[in-house]
Amino acid sequence: MKKQLLERVESDGEEIIDFLQGLIKKKSSNPPGDTREAISYVSKFLEEREIEHRILRPDKEKPNIVSKIEFEKPGRNLTLNGHVDVFPVSDTEAWKHDPWSGVLENGRIYGRGACDMKAGVTALVYTFIILSELSEKLSGSITLTVVSDEETGGRLGSGWLIENIPEVRGDCCINAEPSSPHTIRFGEKGILWFKVSIHAPGAHGAYTHLSSNPIKIAAKIISDLENLKNLPVKHPKTLAETLKEGRQEAEIALGSGGFNVMSNISVNFGVINGGIKKQHDT
Repeated sequence: MKKQLLERVESDGEEIIDFLQGLIKKKSSNPPGDTREAISYVSKFLEEREIEHRILRPDKEKPNIVSKIEFEKPGRNLTLNGHVDVFPVSDTEAWKHDPWSGVLENGRIYGRGACDMKAGVTALVYTFIILSELSEKLSGSITLTVVSDEETGGRLGSGWLIENIPEVRGDCCINAEPSSPHTIRFGEKGILWFKVSIHAPGAHGAYTHLSSNPIKIAAKIISDLENLKNLPVKHPKTLAETLKEGRQEAEIALGSGGFNVMSNISVNFGVINGGIKKQHDT
């Protein structure tokens, strides 16, 4: 069957590329997170191949697709998961190609989300369709989830599905986020996002003794939080062994120092704003 599947992928290459290019052209920046065009594009592709699916809308601008196929024999459920929202485009002039073009040049497809993760969504959708055609030869079931809202936390996408749609909770999940050709990732760190607001009465720059300075306080908090990455992390034995075994590949995939970031607590500061007055340029 493996040989048969690989031959099928090769024969369908142009169709796969065409689908990906079309998906890139559907603008889906998050924020703001409106993925209706992209989800509609995927939905139409499934409809044309007579794949039954549902579009679920916890938010009218952030729909999600769910489809499940039961195979001929009983068994476990495999969930396929990918998102169609992408990181925003801030400066189109800085791009070699239009970020929404999906242009193919010298064997590469260019566009916002080509890597993260519309190529992955393309692979998942194609996999789901091909496996649906082999239903009589397979056991268990497969669930496809194409979601919104990943770039801002996923609470209206994968998070909402897990909490509200039992069929998406597979025995195993394949998520096609980019992980480089050198590694297959089998887990993710947990995250804690939070926002800190600091307020003080304020005072004239010549009277700093009358009020604490929120910017200085924020700088101290940032410095203290940076120390979190030095906290010891105790991994389960099997995980520690697997991480150690894959150290070289992790360094290749993530860049020098990537293994340490992957194995320990990491800290990042996104945006900081402060003050009410700008100094005029001189």
